[in-house]
Amino acid sequence: MNLYADLRYAFRLLLKTPGFTLISIFVMALGLGLCINMYGTLSGLAFSKLDIPNGDRLIVVETVEGGIESGGSSIRVHDFLYFRDRQTSLEGLGAYRVSSANVSTGDRSERFDASLVLAETFALSPVDPLLGRLLVPDDNATDAAPVVVVSHALWTLYYNAQADIVGQQVRIDGEWHTIVGVLPEGYQFPYNQDLWLPLKLPVNPVPGELNGVVTITGHLKPGITLDDADKEFKDLARQLEIDHPATHSGRSTKAWPFTQIFMSNSMGIINIMIVASVFILLLACINMGSLMVARGSERTKELAVRRSLGAPRARLVQLVMMEILIICAFAAIIGIPAAGLGLEYTNVALSRLAGGRLPFWWIFELNADLLFAALALTVATALATGLWPAIKASGVDCVAVLREGTRSGQGRKMSRLIRTL
Repeated sequence: MNLYADLRYAFRLLLKTPGFTLISIFVMALGLGLCINMYGTLSGLAFSKLDIPNGDRLIVVETVEGGIESGGSSIRVHDFLYFRDRQTSLEGLGAYRVSSANVSTGDRSERFDASLVLAETFALSPVDPLLGRLLVPDDNATDAAPVVVVSHALWTLYYNAQADIVGQQVRIDGEWHTIVGVLPEGYQFPYNQDLWLPLKLPVNPVPGELNGVVTITGHLKPGITLDDADKEFKDLARQLEIDHPATHSGRSTKAWPFTQIFMSNSMGIINIMIVASVFILLLACINMGSLMVARGSERTKELAVRRSLGAPRARLVQLVMMEILIICAFAAIIGIPAAGLGLEYTNVALSRLAGGRLPFWWIFELNADLLFAALALTVATALATGLWPAIKASGVDCVAVLREGTRSGQGRKMSRLIRTL
């Protein structure tokens, strides 16, 4: 009953001071909206979850040369074979190289995104083909007949969903390939491509020879951490540098989660931006805290009277906290949807910059996880903003206030505190 009465009373007080109320809601809505939007954007860029089995244990390994991380495919073929034969941290080891290819049939020609993959790579993101088969290890042999697996989108748009497409010939970059399979709609691993071509590796590559580069990917074995895998590959790279100083001097490796493959040399900036988003909200909390302290100073006499009539201090804290809870609730009603609209704009803007195709794990939306985080952040913000001013305001010396008036000692203390904030 007390809670409901205090809530109604807080509503009435806020309605009596519309200027204070609107400014407070605007400040908190702006802080919450910006913080949630930045968190959602940065989380989508670097900390998305892969919707595949054991996606949280899927990692990639790339080259670090001269202290600079190489994004995309950068492991030389010789080094990949060396790592594959000696590493013990990953299971289901795969490799791929992102590319593009020109597809032509008759008088029609169009360029599509493609991935050259080892057949084992499909096991990292299991899928049953809609038609035909996947690539098999024999397809990766250097003397194997050229074959290709196509996406559902290419099959639908380019071939009008022909049921007999398997076995047909298609010219890819001037060479005839046999279509051996069609993948289900929406399948996009390891990237957003429409063609999966066999990655054909030379049998005895020469160290340092630029005969192709790949990205290493695989699942961490049970009990193995990302740091363990990173250390092992660094040790192997160091041994390569010892064995081949002329071609491997200054070359090392870096292992990181699969979803961070495009964040090479950028994670430091991402972390700084996360801290910046927290400071934006902190600034809003400080501004709101200043307003609440001023609000508390105006209610000093009221609180002193309640205290003198026997109201416990916890009740006074609750009474003052009701206002900030109401303000934060309305701020969340405005700020969270605004953050969602901001994420939609982010998705559209980045899609345009990327030519309409973002990595399939880059998801910028107000999903259930982000909404839960936003609500938790709202509650935490309300407590961080209002609890201390409420405790401060409730600790009035009721005898002194009632004797001297609201503008005496307690008022002067509040004024000094307001100026400090």
